[in-house]
Amino acid sequence: MKKVSAKDRFQVVKDLKVIYRATTVSEAEEGLKEFKAKWNGKYPDVVKMWEKDFQGITSFFKYPFELRRLITTTNVIESVNSKLRKVLYAKRSMPSEKALLKVCYGVYLDLY
Repeated sequence: MKKVSAKDRFQVVKDLKVIYRATTVSEAEEGLKEFKAKWNGKYPDVVKMWEKDFQGITSFFKYPFELRRLITTTNVIESVNSKLRKVLYAKRSMPSEKALLKVCYGVYLDLY
């Protein structure tokens, strides 16, 4: 979105959601065609990037929609990193790498 002007971002994001929220590959391809027709004149670099990476995007369609949503979000990763930071910040220093690994393992066990 760095290459898209601020006034167009909302509409570009809305049009991209048609692609990555599609339920089938053919719906996503149709969404990409519509996106290209609408935005290729103004943002050809963005369109090229989506066309180039489309195979990577379509690899998610082999999973059910509910699972795709979990795969693409970073909330779980951010949550784990937050817990690790909180514990490690309180410890300040570790006597060894093995001690650090034990603390991290303890945090992971505590999460689940």
